[in-house]
Amino acid sequence: MVDYDAIYREDPGKWSNSERDDFVSDNLEEPASLLDIGCGNGHTIKHLATCWPNTKFYGVDISQVAIDIAQKKTPQATFARGSNMDIDVDVITLMGVAEHFENLKDLENYRAKIVYLEVPNCLSYSNSKEEGFRKNGEQMEWHLRRETWEKTIEDCGFEILERFDGGRPSWEFVWVLKPRK
Repeated sequence: MVDYDAIYREDPGKWSNSERDDFVSDNLEEPASLLDIGCGNGHTIKHLATCWPNTKFYGVDISQVAIDIAQKKTPQATFARGSNMDIDVDVITLMGVAEHFENLKDLENYRAKIVYLEVPNCLSYSNSKEEGFRKNGEQMEWHLRRETWEKTIEDCGFEILERFDGGRPSWEFVWVLKPRK
């Protein structure tokens, strides 16, 4: 298993990407509240807080070191260690997280008016072009085509409102979703 605390101790700015954060703010309307699942060091919340000053922000991550960094960056947000918060929010962001779910049906657990889902195109940097769940370095992740992701999303009870190409393999597949009633 990956030691995310060690990763963030060694590189507190790990996975920060302003272009990626701009993509989120450019493609969503300002919500009243937002929960960032797998918020890491809080870079996305910090960026969105500058764009959306009236939004209440929440973030969760499995790394306590990342949560401590995030809280210092954006003290007006609420952060917690874990994989979810039992709160109602308008928007949930899952960015570079869902591909690590051992069971993709876990997507059903993330409900809000809008879900912003972003996953990498792991097949683009894989030696094998076969879809599946596999170990890639220290991490386990799903290597799926966009069509397979979309079938999974729909099977988990979501309607796809918009599809985007994030522009880079590391965040190529992006969707704006809403739960089906």
